[in-house]
Amino acid sequence: MKQRFILLTVIIGLVVLMCQVSIVNAKTKKLKVWIQTQHYYEPWQEVVQEFEKDYGYKVEVEFLGAWANARIEIMSNFAAGTPPDVMEVRPSWTAEFGIRGFAKDLTEEISQWPAAKDFFEKALEEPKYGEKFYGIKAFGTAEMMFYNKSIFRGAGLDSENPPTTWDETLKVAKALTRDLNGDGVLDQYGWGIAPKKWAQTASFMSWLAASGTPFFNEERTLVNLDTQQAIALGRFLQDLKSVSYVAESSAPADAMRKRFATGEDIGMISGITVDVGNIRRVNPDLDYGISYMPVPEGQDYCTSLHGPHFIIPADAENPEAGWELLKRFENVEKLVEITKQYGMTFPRKSWAQNPEVQKLPMMQKLSSILETASSYFGLQLIKELGMPSVTGKIGKELIYDLYEKIIYQNEDPTQAFKEFTEEANKLIQEERGR
Repeated sequence: MKQRFILLTVIIGLVVLMCQVSIVNAKTKKLKVWIQTQHYYEPWQEVVQEFEKDYGYKVEVEFLGAWANARIEIMSNFAAGTPPDVMEVRPSWTAEFGIRGFAKDLTEEISQWPAAKDFFEKALEEPKYGEKFYGIKAFGTAEMMFYNKSIFRGAGLDSENPPTTWDETLKVAKALTRDLNGDGVLDQYGWGIAPKKWAQTASFMSWLAASGTPFFNEERTLVNLDTQQAIALGRFLQDLKSVSYVAESSAPADAMRKRFATGEDIGMISGITVDVGNIRRVNPDLDYGISYMPVPEGQDYCTSLHGPHFIIPADAENPEAGWELLKRFENVEKLVEITKQYGMTFPRKSWAQNPEVQKLPMMQKLSSILETASSYFGLQLIKELGMPSVTGKIGKELIYDLYEKIIYQNEDPTQAFKEFTEEANKLIQEERGR
């Protein structure tokens, strides 16, 4: 009897020990997240802590470096079969990774997720390639117009009614371009034209979106910027140059925003929504406003959408847990807190309508601008044509060359857009012929 009792005690002890080990193992399950350092906001840190408590995971957050370096690291881990469970990526990478089988198909998850209906339609569709979703939009930023209210008032203009069309913009820019001290040298400019480094994903792309050019032929198999809309844009930008401060071609991408933030000599610029916070940090006393990107007379507002995506790699060890974490990242209350603390904007209807967001400076206008935004040209290239390597060159190198010709070389826009279209389609046809 005593031996039987000892044996039973040993068995019970082993069971308890195994349960303890099982609990410990459950609590030490790891979920890997890669995110940009500046995007790991405090409310999302709270989400991670809550997730760890509720699901028994240890979330390991690693910070991505500059996007160019991050891509090398990401591709190396894809090749080795050791990606994280959740990853922040550029929008163009989502489509590329979906094409190449590196990103998990999230179509079923998104179709069953009630919050998906809360996204602005174009933002929801952006991480989609073909009929499949490969990610969700992490943030929503869009290109818009910034204008200096003090400079407007100094020129006798209505500081609450900025220009909204190209014709109005030229007229206002001319009124703002002045020699203030009478020494024969201009010291105030109506507009600030961004350097070439801002052409690929922001400034020039947004002007293209605003122009109404369709980007592709009717079959959507080739590029087509040889259009009346695009040519008219080129002429408008060259007219705008005459009343603009033009940044040097090689200047840093943020050069114009920093110059505008001084509040001294530039009346209007284009910039993305997060620049509201950036400008406030540089000059909290600057009296400025925001508005839609100007469009041709009679055309609906349109601009380009920016901001990274969250994806789950196809080889992630814990894809189900990764999806649960992503849904928690998208909790609207957390998004509102991020906006209040950091000024980041999101492509969500309930976020935009939240009273706490609505009462923040300029947020009402920001949310309405976001609703007009669609994927920028470079991303549309990849999604429509499915050729990441070729379309990457078109959306970057050829766009840089086009911007250089129009802004810095003053080439005839008819010829410049014709050359761009021919060169782009030559690359596309060569790739298809291989």
